[in-house]
Amino acid sequence: MASASAADAVTAESSRTETSPPWRWRGVGPALAIVAIGGGLALRLVAPSPLWLDEALSVNIARLAPADMVDALRHDGHPALYYLLLGWWMDLFGESDFAVRALSAVFSLLTVPVLWAITRRHGARLAGATVLVALTSPYLVRFGTEARMYALLALLVALGWLAIDRALERPTGVRLVAVAVVSAALVHTHYWSFWVIGAALGILAWTGWVAGRVEPGLRRACRLVGASVAAGAASFAVWLGVFLDQLGSTGTPWADRARPAEIAVETI
Repeated sequence: MASASAADAVTAESSRTETSPPWRWRGVGPALAIVAIGGGLALRLVAPSPLWLDEALSVNIARLAPADMVDALRHDGHPALYYLLLGWWMDLFGESDFAVRALSAVFSLLTVPVLWAITRRHGARLAGATVLVALTSPYLVRFGTEARMYALLALLVALGWLAIDRALERPTGVRLVAVAVVSAALVHTHYWSFWVIGAALGILAWTGWVAGRVEPGLRRACRLVGASVAAGAASFAVWLGVFLDQLGSTGTPWADRARPAEIAVETI
């Protein structure tokens, strides 16, 4: 009996030895992850090229007083939130190429812990993988080096996801207000945010209709969260006059007008 147990132990140990990677390879994965993370951090702060046209336009608009900024944006193609934030940032840190791009780097890096908070409830391994992907994502790295609003947009989408998740779990007043605030910030950052708002409302409506049959509390939460998303988006009404002026004087002259069917096909 004892000899059989000893034999089993030897067999198990040899099996573990055969299936486990050699000791010299065990540190390769973590080492590569550290290199990738360090590279992702560094690339967000290193942009050797001078400001390109759109970035220079961001700086010029951000220099203006709020009232003058609104008038200038009547001939631009974006809302005002990013330009306001960039103007305040420039007051603190100056107008060098590095300084004005650093705001986007901050937004890009802040997106990472938000994504970690979203995924950590599904396990530490998934959260760690999410952090690695976010830090090394070519899109997040690139837009983290441009003095434009796209890094802010990514951060707000992640914050909106987290805020909606938390509000669905427990729709308290504070959490519902957070959903509304993020929704408002989205539509005042980029007009394409309305696609995100529409998708969120559609998912909430579907979830409330399907899952709400089994969980009445979830149906109520979906209604409250959907109302908060809509309320935040409705704040766009204060900008509607400027938006209508923009439709008449700006846009994307280098792009053809897209039909709804084309948009649907490309999205799919």
